[in-house]
Amino acid sequence: MDPISDVSMQGNALERQLSQLQTVQANRQAQELTASSLKNAKLSYNQMIQNMNFEAARSMANVESQRLLGNLSNVMKLLSSIVRTIN
Repeated sequence: MDPISDVSMQGNALERQLSQLQTVQANRQAQELTASSLKNAKLSYNQMIQNMNFEAARSMANVESQRLLGNLSNVMKLLSSIVRTIN
């Protein structure tokens, strides 16, 4: 085989290897981007769940506060009635 053909074949082989490496690199970057996106999505989901839990707890606390205020109002009415009866 003549030297020019040999160099040409080696050049072609190197071009194929370079192309394969570029493909591998592009795939790797795509995987890293996907992993980063998934991580961000998980963080967003966890934050959303945390916010929902906070809002649910706050809502339950508001309901309980209203119930206790109603009970207090009833106790005050009862005390007022007792005081009127005593007087």
